[in-house]
Amino acid sequence: MLAEMSQDPGGNKLQAQPELFPAAFADAWSFVDSTWRIHELLDRPSIHFATAGSGPTVRALNFKKSVRHFQGARNGMQHLDTKGVKMAEAGFPVWGSLHWVALLEADGSRGLVCTMISGPSLDGTYHMINPTIHEIRGPIDLIELRAFGQVIEISKTYELVIQLAREFEAALEPQFGSHPTSPSDILLSIEFDAPPSADTLYDAVAKNSNVP
Repeated sequence: MLAEMSQDPGGNKLQAQPELFPAAFADAWSFVDSTWRIHELLDRPSIHFATAGSGPTVRALNFKKSVRHFQGARNGMQHLDTKGVKMAEAGFPVWGSLHWVALLEADGSRGLVCTMISGPSLDGTYHMINPTIHEIRGPIDLIELRAFGQVIEISKTYELVIQLAREFEAALEPQFGSHPTSPSDILLSIEFDAPPSADTLYDAVAKNSNVP
């Protein structure tokens, strides 16, 4: 979604598909919540995996340290019924602001620095990423969510989640490596025919039609 928005600096796509705006913020906040749940999962003794047989690994400890500030933003969103009202009254964007860098040329010679604010108020000063002091690893990178006084580095944390997941897989492989694999995602659907509405039945009866 951020890539689509970056390719449309005039905002024509957003005007035609305004749902992209809240969908991007919903994805960002879903990432915050899911990442914090991983942090909480690592606190469970039964989840600890280690190279020496006890306690969390260095990567798990580094992950927890890197995302501990997520709690402030996550709790702020969880208690939006109270904090959201105060923020709205103060003119702050309740869902925060999204920031990212988009490359327009593969060699990095041209790009866009983007900021998206989730609210009608444009008062105040908003952060813009300086792409010259960072390494950009893809066409869309350096994604940040800023809200409730926290800076959530989504792109950086995404890489940490991947590394942690790979370590989980390696730790679990000896126990489950010989088990047969099966699809991890399933979609079930049921087709149905809707019954006629009450108005349709009434009209049919009024016309002396045979209605089962």
